[in-house]
Amino acid sequence: MKNQIRAGLLLQLKNLSSEEKSQKSISIETHLHTLLKNESGHWAGYNPLSDEPAIHWSQLSKNIEWCFPVAQDKTLQFKTATKNHQISSLGIREPIDGEVIEPDEISGFVIPGVGFDKKGFRLGRGRGFYDRTLATYAGKKIGVCYAESLCEQLPHEEHDIRCQQVVTDKLIYQTGTSEGDSKWS
Repeated sequence: MKNQIRAGLLLQLKNLSSEEKSQKSISIETHLHTLLKNESGHWAGYNPLSDEPAIHWSQLSKNIEWCFPVAQDKTLQFKTATKNHQISSLGIREPIDGEVIEPDEISGFVIPGVGFDKKGFRLGRGRGFYDRTLATYAGKKIGVCYAESLCEQLPHEEHDIRCQQVVTDKLIYQTGTSEGDSKWS
């Protein structure tokens, strides 16, 4: 079921033009700025794949020090941003020589997804990197996707992470802590 939904969402994303993705990314960045302008400390961002929103991280908050994922075995390690990057075997731009920041030292995560549902459950690429890395993380998790990828409900399993908020180009969605207290803003 997840693979079929993922394939359908990826096809929708593939059909977005570069200009549409760029405009939608700007809107997402504006919403993220609203959420993060008063935050500080280390936050984890991501370097986008071609079908993910592209964010200018340094413009979101002057008080945040961004770190970015590096795939290590079957989990993610996070390193502070530097000018030196490499392209991983997964096709993701990763920092080479940044300082390693442990997940429990990170104030919050901005997490891309192929799709999210109204409860904040994420549909990723099917490899489980974020699920394994954040299995015990209790801090802030903000999902990011284009509005086309926000679903009413996604199948999820016990190990799937849940985000407290989902940001799209159209809205900030507060997922709440139970089925009845979710809301759009």
